[in-house]
Amino acid sequence: MRSILTKFGILGIAMLVAGCGSVVDEPLSGDSTVDAQSVDASAANVSPANPCSANEDCDDKLSCTTDTCSEQGLCQWQLTAETCLIGNVCYSQGDGSPSQTCRVCDASKDPNDWTIAPGETACDDGTKCSLEGQCDDAGDCQTQPIPCNDNNPCTTDSCTPGIGCVYPPTGVTECDDANPCTSDDGCTDGQCVGTTFECDDANPCTIDACDPALGCTETNNTEPCDDGDACTADDACADGACTSQGPTNCDDGNACTIDSCNKLAGCSHLPTQNACCTGQTSIC
Repeated sequence: MRSILTKFGILGIAMLVAGCGSVVDEPLSGDSTVDAQSVDASAANVSPANPCSANEDCDDKLSCTTDTCSEQGLCQWQLTAETCLIGNVCYSQGDGSPSQTCRVCDASKDPNDWTIAPGETACDDGTKCSLEGQCDDAGDCQTQPIPCNDNNPCTTDSCTPGIGCVYPPTGVTECDDANPCTSDDGCTDGQCVGTTFECDDANPCTIDACDPALGCTETNNTEPCDDGDACTADDACADGACTSQGPTNCDDGNACTIDSCNKLAGCSHLPTQNACCTGQTSIC
């Protein structure tokens, strides 16, 4: 039902509804399409412009009002307990304002307007650069900035209110990728990149490798090796070192030679001088 206010003069309407709420010349918006009253929680509002014969005739389409038809045949509307009617929209006790931080519906204080939220109520200032905050007693949302830090020396840490943390590349060229298996580290497109190198301890008795957490590692092997001494035999790796298994056998089985060994040259067989030998040939 739409209110018909044209039948009454403005002064006449004001006099008719004095003490019963003020009459407006437009229907409410929000979830109402028929209510012609500014509903006051303190008392029922009566509209002489809305005659009725049953409660259904007074439906203002507002979920937070009780709509009745009086014995005099006039529509009455009254806010239900613990609800607010703000901007022609119904809210329940404790509901927050959709457009203002730290403002809530508190029917006990003002059912027709927003009330400052209690102190320490959680709030959001609407930016992506702050953490969830708390309302102060003045109704302001107190927040702390988000700590934007990607721990990357190749980026600049910053925050854009509508986006949040952003990390554009810096102009820095030197960096440390914290990887002991790389060298010549440098920034490339916002990333610290190094060149992989090979670990080599120049020891044939170890297997060389690189562990990203430890760096170069050496594992002992048991491979054959050369200890650099021509007078040792059956050299093999043991406990990370090249070890011989005994001396080289330089005995050539010739009684007419003197057998010896030089660490660099190895075995030698010099002729002996006696009555049974002619050079290195035995004649006895």
